[in-house]
Amino acid sequence: MATGTKTKRDEVYHVQVLDRAFRILDILAESGSGIGLTEVAERLDLHKSTAHRLIMVLAGKDSLRDVTAFPKAQSGLDPMTGAPARADEAQLAELGIAVIVSEEPEEAEEA
Repeated sequence: MATGTKTKRDEVYHVQVLDRAFRILDILAESGSGIGLTEVAERLDLHKSTAHRLIMVLAGKDSLRDVTAFPKAQSGLDPMTGAPARADEAQLAELGIAVIVSEEPEEAEEA
C-alpha cells in the first residue's frame, strides 16, 4: 500500500475520533461548573489516557497541564466568567426571585 493512501479502516478511525471529540465538547458544555478528566473518561467509557489525548488535541496544547477548562483564582473567582457575580434585576425576575433587604437594627445608644 502506498503512503498517503487512505483505507476504509482509516476513515472509520477518523469518524470515531471526531465523534469522541464532539462528545467531549458536549460534556464540557453541559457541565458548566467544571469537570475532571476522570469524569469525562467515565462518561465516554474511555481510558483516561485516551480522553487526555483528545482534550489536548481539542485545546491545541502539548500537555493537559496547559489546559485549564475552568480556571479559578485562589479567591475562588472565575476570571473567564467573572463568577460569582451579583445577578441583575432581569436575571432575578426571570427566575422569579425577589431580594428582600432587611433594615439594620438600630444600634443601642451609649450611656
